[in-house]
Amino acid sequence: MALYKDEGIVIRERPLGEADKLLTILTRKGGKIAASARGARRTRNRLLGPTQLFCHSRFLLLTGRGLATVGQAEIIEPFVGLRESLERLAYASYFAELVDGFLGEDDSQPAAFDLLRSLFSGLLKAQDQDLLVRYGELKLVSLMGFMPSLFRCAGCGEALPLETPKAAFSPSAGGILCNRCSGQQESFFLKGSSVAALRHMLTADPQRVSVLAMSEDVRVELRLAMRRYIDYYLAKNLKTLEFLAAIEGGG
Repeated sequence: MALYKDEGIVIRERPLGEADKLLTILTRKGGKIAASARGARRTRNRLLGPTQLFCHSRFLLLTGRGLATVGQAEIIEPFVGLRESLERLAYASYFAELVDGFLGEDDSQPAAFDLLRSLFSGLLKAQDQDLLVRYGELKLVSLMGFMPSLFRCAGCGEALPLETPKAAFSPSAGGILCNRCSGQQESFFLKGSSVAALRHMLTADPQRVSVLAMSEDVRVELRLAMRRYIDYYLAKNLKTLEFLAAIEGGG
């Protein structure tokens, strides 16, 4: 057995035996790991708090050939508010499931850890959580290597106009298509304002995203576009989608 220290965020938990937990932890240095937390479901156990869902903690992990074990843990940021609001719980669960779905075991992605932590923090403060979720989706898929092509045609690479009344968006091609390529790939059209919003979210500083004003039509388009894009590249059914649909009014 070897001892390993790292900070991590609990992105999944389930009961194990009578009093233990089986955790999926996104660690900053080591990536996504599975670990057991012995006695963590007991009320007075020292691991109860640090192993709560969404909790950002500092872990001492015992690793070997089999399942890792949480030896010690202390809370850095509990993110309690994410579990106390139905809307925040839905969005935080969605982000956690996206990360879990895209990352393999031990796939070290410090940037993904930092993004997830900032998204969890943002959910506690954001006035426009729908906008934050679209931003989070776009940034997460980009970090995982599936950044959509928004400034050049995803088919031929030709530079796209900065302003356009509408544009063809193709998940299978990997982004926006020019007029010539749009007839050769499966795609659907987005309003020019939706394309502008995607470009802004992709390139803007996180603090600047909140100034983006979007109509309800644009919000619906972006929700569907990102959902289809993620569905194409994740190739996995997300359990949180039904939960999200209820929160987002069936979108």
